[in-house]
Amino acid sequence: FYINKYYLSSLFKKNTGMNIHEYIIIKRISKAKTLLCENRSIGEVCQLSGFRDYSHFIRAFKQYVGVPPGLYKKQHNMEKRNILLE
Repeated sequence: FYINKYYLSSLFKKNTGMNIHEYIIIKRISKAKTLLCENRSIGEVCQLSGFRDYSHFIRAFKQYVGVPPGLYKKQHNMEKRNILLE
């Protein structure tokens, strides 16, 4: 069973609206958001979510989420505290 990688890539994009690389990044960012909500360090989140380069992780996270991971973590912790206070 053989499928040409270019054909597979085009099928993937046709069915998802994004290329494979972008899909992988989005999945990694999603994992990173979950880990940040568990109050893990940013360096640990970077590694556990599959990013090998810290600066690439920061740039990608900010590009897809809109804020850097440190701020995302801080905002999430503040929301969590506000819910507990109510």
